[in-house]
Amino acid sequence: MRLTDWWSNPEWLAYEHAYGDAIGTRARLLASAPWRTRVLDLRRDEATLWHDVRRSYHAIINKSNKDPTFALARLGSSAFLTCCPDLHARAAGRITRPWRTWELQAEWIDRHAMAFIGLRDEKARPVMDARFDPIGFIYVVIYGEWAYYFSGASIEPNVMHALQWRMIQQLKALGVETYELGWQGEATDEKGQGIEMFRRGFGGVDVPVRDEETT
Repeated sequence: MRLTDWWSNPEWLAYEHAYGDAIGTRARLLASAPWRTRVLDLRRDEATLWHDVRRSYHAIINKSNKDPTFALARLGSSAFLTCCPDLHARAAGRITRPWRTWELQAEWIDRHAMAFIGLRDEKARPVMDARFDPIGFIYVVIYGEWAYYFSGASIEPNVMHALQWRMIQQLKALGVETYELGWQGEATDEKGQGIEMFRRGFGGVDVPVRDEETT
């Protein structure tokens, strides 16, 4: 399966329409894109995947795992719609896209997508009595043996490191073989370049976005 196949899928085309783009915008863009995309081979064992994660991320992820005020949870479609659009708007400082796009993402969960949320309980209460507040989420599209890091946001530093590593573990457990983390060499501003650097921190290699196939 080609990494670009999802972008011609009818469900993605419905998303483009809801977003306000012309049908086929993404496919046409990728057909001639000169940049590359970061791809992680999940067929390797977890110890090797962890070894390839940037060393500074190890400490951040381990600290999150030991933090009694922090928890990660997998999201169903209803919880995704309840928490994630608001989190995204808070992180961005504004609403960035139509509500219908979020509804479509929710519909994809358990069929074509998986999402996790990071939660904070500042009082570190016992789990049965906890009142956690959402502080970040990650959402990934799954299409056959390929997955794509579709969206995410956080309102606290370093939350995305733990979310991304948990997603890698879960995708591997599901038998997904290829995880596309996102574009490299496309960003022209400092923020975009910082995002590209974050993606590289989880290992993998850069491949052309227009013609690479999973193997």
